[in-house]
Amino acid sequence: NGAPAIAAGNGEFVVVWTNDASTCQLVMQKVTDTSAQTDQLIPLGGDTHLHSPDLVYNPTTGHYVVAYAAGDDYLPPAIFGANINDIADCGNNQVSSSEIKVSEFHFDGNLLSVDKTMTISAQAVGAFRPKLAYDSTQNAYFALWEDRRNAGGNGYHFAVYGQALSADLANSLENIELHNNSSYDNGDNSAVWTPRPAIVAGNGQFLATWFEQAKSTNTTTWSVQGRFVSIAAVSNQFLISRMTYMQSHTGNAPAGFLMNGFATQGQEFLIALSSHSESPTGYLSSVRVQRID
Repeated sequence: NGAPAIAAGNGEFVVVWTNDASTCQLVMQKVTDTSAQTDQLIPLGGDTHLHSPDLVYNPTTGHYVVAYAAGDDYLPPAIFGANINDIADCGNNQVSSSEIKVSEFHFDGNLLSVDKTMTISAQAVGAFRPKLAYDSTQNAYFALWEDRRNAGGNGYHFAVYGQALSADLANSLENIELHNNSSYDNGDNSAVWTPRPAIVAGNGQFLATWFEQAKSTNTTTWSVQGRFVSIAAVSNQFLISRMTYMQSHTGNAPAGFLMNGFATQGQEFLIALSSHSESPTGYLSSVRVQRID
């Protein structure tokens, strides 16, 4: 369903991933040395699918917070020859009503305890692939995700929404629309390249990024867009990277992923993006980075 999430805590690493059973569940492992560890089911309850986790550590409280999707996923990517029709992938419901939730948990020794769980997406009409960051300067979290609340039944229309959260996971603002609903139809039902948002904290704010698609008569242009956000304000959208002449190819949708980092000493953000797509010069695979001060 997605990549595992990892966070470094107080003398330990914690890894969280999706376990596909009768319903998808979130499983974690605490890693302190090279010895084998026991997988632990995060006790979140419910009978719906839980998947697509992202994880952060709060050094002030010593607790972890995980953001995840709760509901039946949709349009799993057909990667490495997998047949999309043979993959249940946490439900695979194209009219999903998935929500985004966050849960705070901590350890007493090796005993995991869940402290608080709340839903942060305002409408249960298809919210997926959450990302989460914590900023110690603001003592606050910010989550963002792909959202289909305004899709009008179009399976390839996505927006990017976010939610600022206080240290005790209280909403400090209503859901923020960072990117308007737009079409990501690419001629391939794998939907590998959607907004794929990413977020990182730094310099007393958060940097949110995502992929955006713009179509003209003869070409499709993909770009990476960004906005700075905080618990009180949101900047204008700005262009980070434009991939001109990149054309989607029926039967082989473009694939792209984003990851953000921040260097405290240089007070500088770094955006890394990978892409594979077709252009007039042929197929192109690349990894690029962009520094932002």
